[in-house]
Amino acid sequence: MKIFWDIKIQECEMNALALLEAALEKHKIDAKGLEDELKRTLRLKLIMNPERIKNQRLLENLVRCKDFTEAERMKAIGYSLEREEIQKAEEIRDGKIKAGVQQLIRKQKIEFNVLESKVKASLANLQRTKDLEFDKYLYLGE
Repeated sequence: MKIFWDIKIQECEMNALALLEAALEKHKIDAKGLEDELKRTLRLKLIMNPERIKNQRLLENLVRCKDFTEAERMKAIGYSLEREEIQKAEEIRDGKIKAGVQQLIRKQKIEFNVLESKVKASLANLQRTKDLEFDKYLYLGE
């Protein structure tokens, strides 16, 4: 009788371990999927820097006045300001992506802990059942 229960408990432990590993793998896939989805859907939101707006107006005036050498210099400054805006927008978007993924990971950790506690409780219940049945047969044998 004890051998039957030992085999049953061992099978349950193996199934529980496989279940927990599958849950972890699913959580990794879900987190990666969310990250990819957010990268695809979140657009860059450029916020025009007042300095860049001023630079564009000055550039337009320089072109009207036919001061092309100064216009080229202002154009280069405008490009560097635009690159800074793009970099800031990418940082904001990456922060939103990271926050979304972190929120999912926190939720997944809670779910995993609940699943793990249920598995442990189930295995403990199975062990108690084994012990009770073993004690019952010992009592009947006396």
